[in-house]
Amino acid sequence: MLSHFYQLSEVLYNRFGKLTLIKLLGVWEGDKITSGLAWWISPPQDVAEWIHYPLRGLIYLIFVCATSALFAR
Repeated sequence: MLSHFYQLSEVLYNRFGKLTLIKLLGVWEGDKITSGLAWWISPPQDVAEWIHYPLRGLIYLIFVCATSALFAR
């Protein structure tokens, strides 16, 4: 489900990248996400990224725990 969100975000950005609402979903540079909602809920790539963006790491952990709890019901 999350991969579909990333893919949708990338396709919409490539087609309608100038719209603010689309930029809120995700901004892409090539095949890498650089900002937006998709960036916040994607896993940091390495330990350096966890250290550089600790809030992003925390939000990702909360997102993973919340979705796991939701699907466990």
